[in-house]
Amino acid sequence: MVNSVAIFSGKGGVGKSTIAAALAQLSDSTLLDCDPQLSVSDWGDRRGSSPLVIATQLGRVPALLQQHKKIVIDTPGALVGNVITALQSVDLILVITSDRQLEIDALPATLQVASQANKPTAVLLNRLHPLTDPRSVFEILQAFDATACPVVIRERSAHYRAWTLGKTAAEYQPDGDAAHEVRQLWNWIQETY
Repeated sequence: MVNSVAIFSGKGGVGKSTIAAALAQLSDSTLLDCDPQLSVSDWGDRRGSSPLVIATQLGRVPALLQQHKKIVIDTPGALVGNVITALQSVDLILVITSDRQLEIDALPATLQVASQANKPTAVLLNRLHPLTDPRSVFEILQAFDATACPVVIRERSAHYRAWTLGKTAAEYQPDGDAAHEVRQLWNWIQETY
């Protein structure tokens, strides 16, 4: 059973915070905001209810894991110091990317850092256009020898609308496609790891 997940990428702008908040809400996990931009902390302030959001530094992750039963970590969108310490502490590293070439180009360095943590790692394709066929990106991931999550998170307006309200897509539109995809992702994580 996965009790702690690090949402990770060496590239900013891939949607880490949205995925982190969605998974924390679904799993009733404490959400650690280790990103200096504090996006999930701002989201948590708008929300005013669970999950608990804690703004902290990467080096504090091991201690916080001892204090909280379930944790999702929103990591910085850069390969920074102490990231290995945080990654080594979790049950699963979920690397976020899209099908855009900028994100694909950043993947090898991200995967190399993740491999140094020696923890199970999977790559999630995020923010794909609803009509995009992900097979070509899955082929690239296979060439990188990366474990690909079979669930694809599509670009959906429900994520953005929910965020402004301090909600997740699963709360904003419980029967919508965005909510369904995130639930599928969480189920896959629990069934696979």
